[in-house]
Amino acid sequence: MEAFKALWREEKENPEKFWNYYAEKAMEGIHWFRKWDVALIISLSEEVIT
Repeated sequence: MEAFKALWREEKENPEKFWNYYAEKAMEGIHWFRKWDVALIISLSEEVIT
């Protein structure tokens, strides 16, 4: 519960910093997923070719 209160307090005190941080984390996750997706497609393509 204390962790939730700390997050809530941080969002109230500095909402721009708070939301920018989570937006960056979301973009990192999307970037990682895109790299993983491309690697999977390449590996599947190589299996079909060989």
